[in-house]
Amino acid sequence: MAGNLVRAAQLGGVAGFAVDTDSAREMIFSIGEVRTQLQDRLRRINDLKVRARLGDLPEAQSIAELDAKVASSDHQSLDYVLARFAEVLEEADQALEIGMRNYEQIETEAERNIRRAGGEIST
Repeated sequence: MAGNLVRAAQLGGVAGFAVDTDSAREMIFSIGEVRTQLQDRLRRINDLKVRARLGDLPEAQSIAELDAKVASSDHQSLDYVLARFAEVLEEADQALEIGMRNYEQIETEAERNIRRAGGEIST
């Protein structure tokens, strides 16, 4: 999915992605709220990356190790998945910004065509 939203938006015109300004701003606001919550979760995950001191029992050591692994070990770890989600949200923001510009261009062109057609009819 990386780049697909932005690439689609960059096509512009009929083939591309366009969204009216009010709708785009609402979506951008909502994405911002999700990003704020996501940043909070990522901070909490950073706390999990530090191996917890749960005691000397083998079970406690296993739990501490598992917590640290789930938080940050590979592409299936929570921090990786949430960081990737943050990238997708950033991409969605960019696509919406481009989509708003596309929409404004389409509206301007439609208005121009209507005026042109109206001028042809009245002459």
